[in-house]
Amino acid sequence: MIRECKYVIVSCSTGMEIPVLIPMAMGHGEMSHENIVSAGFCSIKRDGKVSCYGKSASLDKDSRGEDDEYLIKCFFFTREK
Repeated sequence: MIRECKYVIVSCSTGMEIPVLIPMAMGHGEMSHENIVSAGFCSIKRDGKVSCYGKSASLDKDSRGEDDEYLIKCFFFTREK
């Protein structure tokens, strides 16, 4: 099974970048924020493989591909010990 969604990466005041996943029914523009550093689309497979691609026309931001994939994997799929 593959989940398709939109996403934005937001830079916090600390400089940490946080991924925000958005349902396909919403537009990127609904997540407008002055600190968005990238945006696009992602597919997430059941095994945790994440693929980021494309761009948000409404925010005029591109996906950063592997960099964004890494952030999403770490944020949503890494277990703390």
